[in-house]
Amino acid sequence: MDNITMSLGIYFEVKDAEIYGGEGTVGYAATIVDISLSGLQKADFTKYAESQKEGMAQFCHVPV
Repeated sequence: MDNITMSLGIYFEVKDAEIYGGEGTVGYAATIVDISLSGLQKADFTKYAESQKEGMAQFCHVPV
């Protein structure tokens, strides 16, 4: 059972990012990771989601 994994995806709507065409545009992005069963049981999903949101905003050069 230790080798069981699942994919966890967080999907974002990103507004006004130059990477998607600049002001007035909307783009979509995702972060997807594989997580083990033991990792799933220990995960703090709220903290993880906030971290991913901040990272995606930084990558796209837009405010969170």
